[in-house]
Amino acid sequence: LAGAFPRWYIAVRRTEDDDAQLCFYHADITLSSDSKGTSLSCSQAVPWTADWHHLAAMVDSKSSDKPNLHFFIGGVLVSSARVAASSAPEPTVHSDQRGVFHIGPPNMLLFPDVLQAGRTEPYYPADNATVFFRAQVDGVQMINAALQGITSGSLITEHRRSVVCDAPPFERLVDASQVCAAAPTLAGSHVSQDQTSCDAGYEPCDAQPGLCFPKCQTGTLRQPDCSCNCPSDKFQTWLVKEIILRGVGTLSSVKIYGRNLTVLEPSVAPKDMNLDLSFRFSTGTQVAMVAVRGGGSATTISLSVVTPAGATLRIPAHQSVKLIADRDIYLHHERPDDIYDASMKCTECLGQGLGSTLPRSNIFKCHCGKGYGRDLLGV
Repeated sequence: LAGAFPRWYIAVRRTEDDDAQLCFYHADITLSSDSKGTSLSCSQAVPWTADWHHLAAMVDSKSSDKPNLHFFIGGVLVSSARVAASSAPEPTVHSDQRGVFHIGPPNMLLFPDVLQAGRTEPYYPADNATVFFRAQVDGVQMINAALQGITSGSLITEHRRSVVCDAPPFERLVDASQVCAAAPTLAGSHVSQDQTSCDAGYEPCDAQPGLCFPKCQTGTLRQPDCSCNCPSDKFQTWLVKEIILRGVGTLSSVKIYGRNLTVLEPSVAPKDMNLDLSFRFSTGTQVAMVAVRGGGSATTISLSVVTPAGATLRIPAHQSVKLIADRDIYLHHERPDDIYDASMKCTECLGQGLGSTLPRSNIFKCHCGKGYGRDLLGV
């Protein structure tokens, strides 16, 4: 949790039963000549909860004639131990890095001498899976700490910065503040095991730090709200292998319009207009709009699309849409999801279009040239 390298630190250890132990190392109190493990003295295991905990390790004597190390959690004595340090030569550490106060583990890549065989200071490389487990510290407060200014980092040098800034879980800030801050960790799904990077095919977004988003499809751009959208001269269509219309009853007619708002001929079409209906294409096809006419027994219609990868996506904006008996209703492209749309494909604005306006959900977002308007198809 915190310490002054390489002299002392206080830590929390998780037990096999998911309880916790408070642990303490000090070069003058607990250092053992036997091993790293015996140089770290730990309390009895206690139940651990996701609450704030006040932790303390108190040494009242260097003599081990009686218990001299006492562990407190929440002001309550957990256990005591007898500890006595062994005499050992100090590791090779640059004088400017000795006694650096750190929150979290120090950067052991700088100190191979401390990690070499025979050294018993309980410091470990950050990738040691048997020592470290996946967790996150929300905050640490040092209360009434009697620390010199240079030790607490207020007069930090480049050597001292490298101890506390260049290793997990902290990052190095190259700015006038000369302060080390917690490195961003990624939560949720599609993140690496150490929570520092996104899985392949995913990337972070500044507007929602800590989360990984699917990379935008070819031809689309990441937007300030983390969604993907088309460039300024294009609008969105569905890229699909199948259009599905669900409901109860019959329809009079269905027309499917492509990227240029011309009627498409599906490779497999239903023989009649009895719902549910499926219109399939032999390859991935851009669909800008579906025109549906009532007149049969159906009163509402719901639209879903199937992507070339085989994912069936329900279009929320086109669910239980009321039908009209004597004319078409036009189901222009709408997104199945606010952030990521696996069915989206961009296409150029038509005719006298002069660019488009965010969000470029369909052809109605394309600007008309002076003296031009548009019909219900959006042309």
